[in-house]
Amino acid sequence: MDAHLKLSVNDTYKISSETLSEINAVKEADDTFHVLQGHVSYHVSIINKDFHHKKYTLSVNGNNYEVSIANALDELIKSLGLTAKTSHKENEVKAPMPGLIINVEIKEGQKVKEGDALLVLEAMKMESTFTSPKEGTVQSISVKKGDTVDKGQVLVRIEDS
Repeated sequence: MDAHLKLSVNDTYKISSETLSEINAVKEADDTFHVLQGHVSYHVSIINKDFHHKKYTLSVNGNNYEVSIANALDELIKSLGLTAKTSHKENEVKAPMPGLIINVEIKEGQKVKEGDALLVLEAMKMESTFTSPKEGTVQSISVKKGDTVDKGQVLVRIEDS
């Protein structure tokens, strides 16, 4: 799988995978990190997480930044005009394109939180982990490891807790 990441800060600055690889981070506590880039030290806290949309609010040395993350598959889906959306109530997780189920991380009846890994889909030689759009209980899983899926096919249904 391609390790290419696109990190946008305040929808203005773009950070490359090469720059990200030069950053050293040590977890100090839940959502708090000590980060070194070159010879400069930063105190970073995660203020807000939106796993479904891959958007975060970070406090870096007391200044807040909106950060969004996209991998190569996210960029491809966006360029093709396809979006990885769930139903309007976000009770269903659907396949954004045809692919192969590589792994199913959950079981029916399992409680999940927003952002928990549900399954891994391989599409166009890239793997993408689908996460829970909300907190709830897994009502049904329509696929198993090794299944091929079509665009728009319902993969997982989650009901409110």
